[in-house]
Amino acid sequence: MQGDFSRWTFDSRARFRSVLLQQGRVLLDADWNEQAQITAHHDETRARDAFGRAGVPMEVEDSFRITDKDGKDPAGTPWGDLRITNGRMYVDGVLIEAHERADGITLGDQPDLPAIGDDDPGLDEPTEDGRYALYVEVRTHHVTMDEAPTLREPALGGPDTTTRARTIGQVKWARAYNPGTTCRDLRESGWKVPEQGTMTPALKAGTVGDDPCALTSEARYTRLENQLYRVQVHQAGASPTFLWSRENGSVTAVLRDIDTTGMPAGKAVLSVDREGRDASLSIAHGDVVEITSTAWQLRGRRGKLAKAVQPDGRRIPVVWLDGGTDLAALGSTPIVRRWESAPLPAVDNTPTDLEGGICVTFKDVAKLRTGDYWLITARSARLAFGLADEAGTLLPVGIDAAGTPRKPDGPQVHAAPLAMLERKTVGGVAQWTLESDCRSIAPSLTQQTTLNLVGGDGQAALPGRELPGAIRVVVRNGDIPVPHTPVLFTPKGGTIRTKEAVSPHPADNPVLTDQFGVAEVWWTLNAAGAHAQTLEVQRLDSAGEGTDVKVVVNGCLSKAVDIGWTAPEGCTNFSSSQTVQKALEWLVGSREVRLLGGDGQYLPTGEKVLPQRIRVIVDSPCGPVKGEKVRATASSGGFVKRANPNDPRPTSLNGGLTSDTADTESDGGAAFWWQPTFVGAATDTLELRQEVGTARAPIVVTAQPGVSFKHREGMHITDIHFTGDEGEKLKNDHFITLDQLENGITVKLDHDVEPHSVMSFTSGTAKNKPVVRVVLEIRYPNQAAYWGFMPVTIEADLAVAGNTITWTPETFTWGRLTEFLAGQFIGTSNMLGRFQMDGWAIMSKTGNLHLNGHANARLDGMRTVYGISPANPTDDQVTGGRFEQWFWLVG
Repeated sequence: MQGDFSRWTFDSRARFRSVLLQQGRVLLDADWNEQAQITAHHDETRARDAFGRAGVPMEVEDSFRITDKDGKDPAGTPWGDLRITNGRMYVDGVLIEAHERADGITLGDQPDLPAIGDDDPGLDEPTEDGRYALYVEVRTHHVTMDEAPTLREPALGGPDTTTRARTIGQVKWARAYNPGTTCRDLRESGWKVPEQGTMTPALKAGTVGDDPCALTSEARYTRLENQLYRVQVHQAGASPTFLWSRENGSVTAVLRDIDTTGMPAGKAVLSVDREGRDASLSIAHGDVVEITSTAWQLRGRRGKLAKAVQPDGRRIPVVWLDGGTDLAALGSTPIVRRWESAPLPAVDNTPTDLEGGICVTFKDVAKLRTGDYWLITARSARLAFGLADEAGTLLPVGIDAAGTPRKPDGPQVHAAPLAMLERKTVGGVAQWTLESDCRSIAPSLTQQTTLNLVGGDGQAALPGRELPGAIRVVVRNGDIPVPHTPVLFTPKGGTIRTKEAVSPHPADNPVLTDQFGVAEVWWTLNAAGAHAQTLEVQRLDSAGEGTDVKVVVNGCLSKAVDIGWTAPEGCTNFSSSQTVQKALEWLVGSREVRLLGGDGQYLPTGEKVLPQRIRVIVDSPCGPVKGEKVRATASSGGFVKRANPNDPRPTSLNGGLTSDTADTESDGGAAFWWQPTFVGAATDTLELRQEVGTARAPIVVTAQPGVSFKHREGMHITDIHFTGDEGEKLKNDHFITLDQLENGITVKLDHDVEPHSVMSFTSGTAKNKPVVRVVLEIRYPNQAAYWGFMPVTIEADLAVAGNTITWTPETFTWGRLTEFLAGQFIGTSNMLGRFQMDGWAIMSKTGNLHLNGHANARLDGMRTVYGISPANPTDDQVTGGRFEQWFWLVG
């Protein structure tokens, strides 16, 4: 601000709100200017708080966008076709506007960075390929009547009155050498705002001389005029220099001509438009002048310096101090400015005298920038209204010989990124392509209402079932909930309902937000639809029209066909099963052959066919499989034949088949007769496998030759009844009561039982052996909601008397058990129980016979019953075996 100001008083740290006029008081320019600065400070602070470091208002969101000449994103665009769109934005709270050209602003000829002629563009194109950030640099430019003649009032004869402060915005470029640099990095505070050096103004002590009129004091300003000094960096760099002016650099004139006709090298005659108002405000012999212009000042160029030699009115002969210039090179509004000295060196921590006791000391001179300036308010030693302590000093009051380091008063520079572009040379031509838009778009205070998802996204449910959680959205203006706002939920599959409703909610009927700004619905997916389905949510305005971007919620059907599955390594059977559904289908469809009996038989001497059939079953996860072909193959030249259910055992299979097949019956079973051969071996084998299906290892059955066969005798069960009532038999697959079970179970055999095989005796005390038991299948974890069974063996006492074994539940245990069982019977449910005897452990008192637990089974209606009779035993050759009867315990 190089105006003719008395002083510059604004300081944001003072926290002044306004300037208040008093009656009968003098109104100073400093008061007016401070009020303007207070207002600007408040406005810019509010804008910074609202828009952040930089922001483009949403209603003009295309402002300051980098485009090609057609308004599109640059893609292979020449530098000359790049444009800056019109509009406005805020940078550090400072409003900048661009509306000079309807088709956009070119980078080389910007309003605030104009070209000078045809060969000097405002912004040169980079010469190297790479990534570049385009940014806008914002600062204040001081406009006087020389630059803007319209500031003059013709009705008053066009006097010099006020000046203006203009906000300028210049788009510049910076090389992004780091390949990872993004727009976010460029938005960081301090980017393109370099550190600054400081200057310390101070007063030095005067000396007592012989002149009685000279003012001398201790550290006082000694001149008689009140001045606003300006100290300005003329040249930055390794050897910086500065200029100073006691008139704030405001002694200027418009330059009309630079005449070098007939002049020796290094000299010229400057023609200006006016002389100063008096001698102190004019350019005199020996004064240093700067030849500059508005165009140069906008570019941050330092002016050319010259020394005036005998000025004659508006003609000023000069001697160039640094090479000189011509008028055309200066561009718009060339001016001549007076300084009070030639350039002085700025040396770190070294005081430099100006005049009147003022000295300045610079620090961090390497951080100085061309154009940095400081203002020093000096007040003379004249007494005014008795305020002697403010006389002969520098303002603000308190600056002493030590001084206070100060950062530059200006220019204050702000910067904000606009775009990241990449330069590539293709066919010798540089092309520019937009990489990213770095502008931040900011909504206004009336555009803060938003719709946000609170919960419910990404849920899954079984077909036909509702998603477990509600779909919830919230409408807020900033952080304030907005109630009674219509929100439209549109399922792309399935139906929705509101919290209070049971039936589906119409998809075209909006839901109103509650007092917390929340709207919610429950969503049932389309059971026949796709695995992933969507629900769109949109806020409606007062006219019922959709506004904002739709919120899209996703839901998934929990179907095995849509769930991926990877087979374990080496599991080739599942190599083609990529979903759980396919794997389950393979498992359900798999078949397995299992051996039921006939392995390990001895062939009686003199006989050819084994006594028992070789029995197998084909099973699957869904139960026994009917109609599956099973092949039996004799491995050593023996013979094999399919055994039908009622066929008697053949005496010989000579001349028959060495391999035969059988179709499984309804129970999944198949049987074969086998005539083994023992050629030089003690055993023979028979292989059984599925005829068709997944290749599995065969079942191998063995047989051994018998030396001489003698029927082996066993001990058999003849009767089972409830203790105390021989008429109440314990039958397989029948219903019994708790009272019957409490009485106990009595088993009679056809031989006397050895007590030690059932009980052990220690010091005369009998202890049960775990050979006879009752096991209850308890539903787990509870009767109401169970997924399996837990077997529980009832604690009981055993007793042996001759050929009788008695099982009786232990009294205390039974009482506790019945309490527990009372909670297990719900509705008509019954409990499965098993009565078991281990035949291999129970022996006769004489003859060393084992209990033959293998009883022949048969169907009695829908029940499976065992034949219990000495006349109907199974083969005693297979000793022992577990005898088991299952029953249903009725609550």
